[in-house]
Amino acid sequence: MRGMGRRWLRGARGRGGIGGSQGGRAGRWAGRDTTPAEPWAAALVGTQNSAEEHVTDALTASTLGSGDVAVLATPIVLGLAERAAVGALAGKLPESRTTVGASVQLQHSAPTPVGVTVRAEVRVEAAQGNRLLFGVRVTDPAGEVARGRLVRAVVDRAEFERSATGRRPR
Repeated sequence: MRGMGRRWLRGARGRGGIGGSQGGRAGRWAGRDTTPAEPWAAALVGTQNSAEEHVTDALTASTLGSGDVAVLATPIVLGLAERAAVGALAGKLPESRTTVGASVQLQHSAPTPVGVTVRAEVRVEAAQGNRLLFGVRVTDPAGEVARGRLVRAVVDRAEFERSATGRRPR
């Protein structure tokens, strides 16, 4: 991924596209892994998807306990972005593989009231090793609500589930 510079952070139009302009170094998102992505994973770059949610009282910060105001809760914004990312990959991974959330950077910048529909748009910006980087933009009818990026790790489903089972208390 050398040579990408900050281009993928700025989005397709250079400012304000999906993925935003968060600054930082492009190489940091995948940690120290410089392994090239498998060809099927590299082919996912550019894949886009979206997900929508109608804001109800059940989705507010005051109801969830993540705040004390009756506006869309940040954990719901994150969940919506993750849902869009998972949907972007539906049917595109080898059968034995799935993705799991590995890292999140999200700036929730505007409140969304009850009764409004929000939309999360995601785009696979890069693939490196077993990691996929998604640019995220969340909007409501009044404009941008949040932006950021998600990293999802591609894992063997059965192996991952076995490792989770091994973590149960004895």
